[in-house]
Amino acid sequence: MPQSGNLNEPVTVAFDVVNAGRVEGAEVAELYVGDAHTSVPRPVRELKGFAKVDLKPGESKHVSLTLDRRAFSYYDVENKDWAAQPGDFTIWVAGRPTICR
Repeated sequence: MPQSGNLNEPVTVAFDVVNAGRVEGAEVAELYVGDAHTSVPRPVRELKGFAKVDLKPGESKHVSLTLDRRAFSYYDVENKDWAAQPGDFTIWVAGRPTICR
């Protein structure tokens, strides 16, 4: 869902993680940011946050991660400092499941 914001204000991304399996497990929820219209070369997706969530079978947990200005910035080599450009950013949530025994 598109939203607009101010890069000086933190952005909170919230989502639910569900263990749909029959064994206890853990999920590493990963948060990626992408800027398709940047004026400098950047990766399509950059990992900017993560949280490990332990889940019992059938359990779900609400996860909330906060991104600050640095999450939308790149390192400007010429100025030797972090810089953020206004633009359209895409945020992805992904995971890396693990089985706990």
